[in-house]
Amino acid sequence: MENTVQHQSLELNDDLLKEIFALSTASTDYEVNLAYDAKNEDFWQKENLNEVYKLGQQKREYALDSLRGVLSWLNRHNYEIHQEGQKVDLSNILNTLVQKEEEE
Repeated sequence: MENTVQHQSLELNDDLLKEIFALSTASTDYEVNLAYDAKNEDFWQKENLNEVYKLGQQKREYALDSLRGVLSWLNRHNYEIHQEGQKVDLSNILNTLVQKEEEE
């Protein structure tokens, strides 16, 4: 049974949650691409939301991966983020997150 939560104009259903989970656990562009490859075992629609997920990384890394996942999803689905009335370029933020992580 698929669960759905309606919040304003964004419907949070199981497919959306599967996609966001797959993206939040994909820490590189390569892994993000695998999440969208229907032939790959990590394809987002194959996620089982009832399975237990165990963290095997530092909280900082997971937080960055989660942020990158959500921003990737927003960017792919043409959502916009505005800060102080100015549109924020999500692709630039994603590139910056990847660069900073590679530098560490």
